[in-house]
Amino acid sequence: MIVMDIKQFPVCAGVYKMIDSSSKVIYVGKAKNLRKRVASYFRSSRGSFQDFKTQVMVSRIDHIDIVVTSNELEALMLESNLIKELRPKYNVLLKDDKSYPYIAVSLSEDYPRIFKTRSVKSKGYKYYGPFTEEYHVNCLVRFLNRTFKLRTCNSSKFSSRSRPCLYFDMGRCLGVCAGNVSKSGYIENVGSAMSILEGRTRELISSMEKKMKDFAGGSEFEKAAIVRDQIKGIELIYEKQVISSVDGKDIDVIAVFGDKGSAVVQVLFVRSGLLIGDKYFFLEDVLDDSVVVSEFISRFYQDNDAPQFILTSVDVEDVSVLSEWLSDKRGSKVVVRMPVKGDKKKLVDMAFSNAKSNFERVARELEKTVQSLEELRQKLGLDKVPERIHAFDISTLQGSDSTGSMVSFVDGVPAKEEYRRFKIRFVEGQDDFLMMKEVLYRQYSKNPLPDLILIDGGKGQLSSAVDVLKEFGYDDQPVISLAKKMEEVYVPFRKGPLSISKDSMSGHLLQRIRDEAHRFAVGYHRVLRSKRIRSE
Repeated sequence: MIVMDIKQFPVCAGVYKMIDSSSKVIYVGKAKNLRKRVASYFRSSRGSFQDFKTQVMVSRIDHIDIVVTSNELEALMLESNLIKELRPKYNVLLKDDKSYPYIAVSLSEDYPRIFKTRSVKSKGYKYYGPFTEEYHVNCLVRFLNRTFKLRTCNSSKFSSRSRPCLYFDMGRCLGVCAGNVSKSGYIENVGSAMSILEGRTRELISSMEKKMKDFAGGSEFEKAAIVRDQIKGIELIYEKQVISSVDGKDIDVIAVFGDKGSAVVQVLFVRSGLLIGDKYFFLEDVLDDSVVVSEFISRFYQDNDAPQFILTSVDVEDVSVLSEWLSDKRGSKVVVRMPVKGDKKKLVDMAFSNAKSNFERVARELEKTVQSLEELRQKLGLDKVPERIHAFDISTLQGSDSTGSMVSFVDGVPAKEEYRRFKIRFVEGQDDFLMMKEVLYRQYSKNPLPDLILIDGGKGQLSSAVDVLKEFGYDDQPVISLAKKMEEVYVPFRKGPLSISKDSMSGHLLQRIRDEAHRFAVGYHRVLRSKRIRSE
């Protein structure tokens, strides 16, 4: 239903889509009372909505499309799905729409495994996380499996094995597949590993120290030495853990700090009373803090599981609806609230301090990027600032497994969803110029041009690019090349390099973009080369 007369809006729950004159949805919102909520945007005094960013958004509205729902929870779910699908300009859009890794323990198996996963739906498994750094998850899983010598093979291999594998010979597995350890002894080791994941490290060390002394007292010195080494490893990793003041709780702490229509939302992940990681999101074209956090929660937990408690730095609008939705997804109660005192308030203050620090740092970087782009525009004599820059690179080893890459930077920031990699199909042998021609032809035969094309290489690679662009009739397309040796910038129809210092802001920007294209190309080249070697 499309309406603009607010008096015609129904007095019930629903979702509203604000649409501009080009029929593009610029904002999606939910409401318990559609008429009252939408009217708040158009009042001369809108309280918390009286900010410049909202005024700009309202000025661009051509009409409003509404969808009536049966209740607030249904409106929340519809709003979340529409935001994910339509990606409106003024809604909270997370550029990091990915699931986070967890550590799983397969308790349903007779001899449980500990491994990394991104799926937390299987019954009979206990999950720990989420973790923000995959590298740390890999390290922790490897540490637990090696320290307690747990099996890492999958169920099919484990059930069909009649003798221990190489891991047993290397001292990394107890060899349970061949009956080299009792089930109770193995389960005890799994329990010790879970104690570390649950933050009960000190209690575990105390019990292991007693066990070590008992072994030593019984002259079982080899077993005592094994336990001693386990204790040393646990103490080393324990020192790296940051203990929070909220014992035993699973909590996500969300704080927001913003200014001039931009904001940073900071999340601290506390599991079993331990601060296991953090993540921040820089958001642009946002409304007030309460709306930001509310939208962030509905977007973030659409793809990630919620803990028992979510603490926020601001009062969240529609908190009861969010809590109901999260509780339904989790299968148990989820509490969302803003603490005002105590240990939980200290956690929120910590998150807020990090949000402020990250916002100021990102703002400085963005300002520097803006200056770099303007300097680049002036040096290249462009009519406008190059908002979108494509960079290309070729990676090959004596003409084998040749690949090309294209990376895209928008406003000086990597737009990884636009990256593309190419397996060279039509060029044989070592001919970088022809390879560059092939990559450019395949990219721009169907796709639009950017504001600037950057080629990794010298005059030869640049000439190849110019030839391809001429074939498409793009004689005026800005294109440059950056030679690695002296970081010299070349442009078409000019004998020598431009006077862009490699130490200038614009020079550093070009080098960063070129290096990213090189990294992306080399990564794909290594993948293809590894596949070929394995198949030979």
